[in-house]
Amino acid sequence: MKNIIWIIAIFAMSITITSCTQSSQVKSSQVKILPYDQKLKVESCFDQINRHYFGEILTSTWFSGSIYNRSEWTVTRMLINIKAFEKNGSKRWDRDFYADVKAAPLETGKFSVEIIDYNDDLKIDWSIKEIYGHIK
Repeated sequence: MKNIIWIIAIFAMSITITSCTQSSQVKSSQVKILPYDQKLKVESCFDQINRHYFGEILTSTWFSGSIYNRSEWTVTRMLINIKAFEKNGSKRWDRDFYADVKAAPLETGKFSVEIIDYNDDLKIDWSIKEIYGHIK
């Protein structure tokens, strides 16, 4: 009897989860690159470097940022460029990353991407190359 109750409970939870995700999903055909005039309305707000350790061992380094979306579109993904510079100004690396983000019109969205080859002496600059989203 206990097993039957667990099976029913799990089945009910999966129905709830499925119905919630299906109703909030946007078809991939609706996701497009934002027009240039709308892209200009998405502003970068904040960034930081986060390091994750297991004991004393560095396991990963993440670049996190946020955007403020003044466009009429819901932003779902971005192609960002991150550049790392040495203290003397020479470029150490220049890479593009795709970052998932959710920012409805007039809202802030956050994103994170894992980076390698980073140390505290580097200066990081980032920019948004492309923005993907949908309009209601």
